[in-house]
Amino acid sequence: MDGIWLHKAAGGMSFMFHHNDIEKCELMLERATKLVSQSGGGILLVTEGVFGMAATLANWMKLLH
Repeated sequence: MDGIWLHKAAGGMSFMFHHNDIEKCELMLERATKLVSQSGGGILLVTEGVFGMAATLANWMKLLH
């Protein structure tokens, strides 16, 4: 969260999704892709692979289908 709040990239757009909500992540990536195609910017996806508070792993295989 601190990285999002401190980032100073041009356009400064950020999207968030809940833990292991792959459908929401895909939706946010589609939205970001549309914005990037208009602005010429880039996309950086940052997340945790292991969620320490919940002791669960991110379900990235579902996203990489």
